[in-house]
Amino acid sequence: MYVSLSNGGKFVQDNWKWHDHFAVGNEIPAVGDFNGDGRDDVVSFGRGTNGDVYVSLSDGGKFVQDGWIWHGHFAVNNEWPLPSTLMP
Repeated sequence: MYVSLSNGGKFVQDNWKWHDHFAVGNEIPAVGDFNGDGRDDVVSFGRGTNGDVYVSLSDGGKFVQDGWIWHGHFAVNNEWPLPSTLMP
């Protein structure tokens, strides 16, 4: 997974390789504030039979961990973690 940090008005560097095992294969990555601190975090929906969801929180300057299982059995197999109006 490649990321680029922002200062709120622009991206402050070119993208850089952050992680080798986050949002790989058919996993679906997304960005959002998952802990309510006003900073964008990253999430990866694992799909498959487990449907594990991995999240890595941001402190505003870096992601503070590689990713932890936030939820299990969500968007399994061919399900999409999006409203039906946004599905491909």
